[in-house]
Amino acid sequence: MESAVEAYVRGRAGAAVDDIVVVMTVQSVLEEMVNDVEVWDLEVERSHMAKELHRCKALLAQSAVRERVEWDEKQKMVQQMHAFRLQGKALATKLLKQVEHVALDAARHEALERELDEANEKLASMGSLTRELARAQREIRDLHRKQGIHNLLHAAPARHRVSAARVTSDALANCPDKVVMGIFAFLTAHDVLRVSMTGHAWKTRVSMLFGVQAPTAAKVTPPPTPIRRKPSSIFDKTQLAKADEILLSLSNREVKFFRDLMLRMKQLEASLTQVEAEKEDIGARLHGAEKVRDFLMDKLKDLEEALATSMEETAKAGAQSSLDREVLAYLDVKVQELEDELSVYVAQTDEYRAELERVQRQHGAKTQVLDDMLRHVTAEKRDLDLQAKGQKKVLVKEVRMLRAENARLQAESRGYRLQLTQLKASLLQLDQFDAPVLG
Repeated sequence: MESAVEAYVRGRAGAAVDDIVVVMTVQSVLEEMVNDVEVWDLEVERSHMAKELHRCKALLAQSAVRERVEWDEKQKMVQQMHAFRLQGKALATKLLKQVEHVALDAARHEALERELDEANEKLASMGSLTRELARAQREIRDLHRKQGIHNLLHAAPARHRVSAARVTSDALANCPDKVVMGIFAFLTAHDVLRVSMTGHAWKTRVSMLFGVQAPTAAKVTPPPTPIRRKPSSIFDKTQLAKADEILLSLSNREVKFFRDLMLRMKQLEASLTQVEAEKEDIGARLHGAEKVRDFLMDKLKDLEEALATSMEETAKAGAQSSLDREVLAYLDVKVQELEDELSVYVAQTDEYRAELERVQRQHGAKTQVLDDMLRHVTAEKRDLDLQAKGQKKVLVKEVRMLRAENARLQAESRGYRLQLTQLKASLLQLDQFDAPVLG
């Protein structure tokens, strides 16, 4: 009976042990399944986090490239703006110099205008000289007329008349062209034609003066100094003899008339001498006035040429200044466009920087999650180690498998830690790169 009870008890104990073993086996299988599910979940999460980490690294690389490109563009735009500023300063300096040159030209132009006004005043004062010349010309004509009357009354020998005519003709022929043209101004066309018909020399000279004949190169000879000749007396020896014969044959009335005529002739000779002296004086004054007029005309022409040159230079300076103003306006518009582009690039840089900070925050949150998961896995590993120690004799194989899994998880944890260290180093380098850009 006792043996039966003992056998029964042993059987029940064996059954209980078997039940316990079955329960423990089922529990170990369930725990293994749970561990497998958790490991699978961890693997899925790890792969997802690895993909997210890879995407964050790609975004960081893209952001760094964009930052570098934007930095290069910003430096290039700054250099262009500096070059434009230098060009603007150079153009402003050039424009200032041109303005000073225009001011000097304006002052010179005013001086030329003042000189021109003075020349015009002098030319206006030449009116009195012109009137005086006209009066002198009228007096000369009167003298010529009186001399003609005197020649008619005074029958001089032909030789003396020819020599006097030759002297007068030579004196007029030796006068300058301007003086001859001034004399012709007081004559009619018929008188000028009569003068040209007096000789071949006068015909050639009149033709050259009025453009009928081309001028020929001739040796310029200074006009001879006029010699004042004492008028020859009308009474030479032969004339005295003839006069004695005539006086003997004349009556008292005729002698008185002849005496009055001789007195009148002497008075006319004295008047002629005085008129010739006045004529020479007036001729000298006329020559001086013509020289003054020629000098003033030359001066007026020079002033007109200088005024035209100054006005042309002023026009050129005005055109150049307008061109410089257009260039400065274009440069201002270009600088404004570059400043607008720079502001757009700065706004884009701020947006990229905000996106980078957001990615960094997300990455920091995910890193924290990975750390928490790593700590949780470490805690679970310790729990599994404790359970493995309690079930060391029963679950040796499971312990070995768990140890292998633990080693693998540790390797992955080290890999994660290494990746986390590298990511922190890259973030630190990115912060160091952003510091000078913001500065």
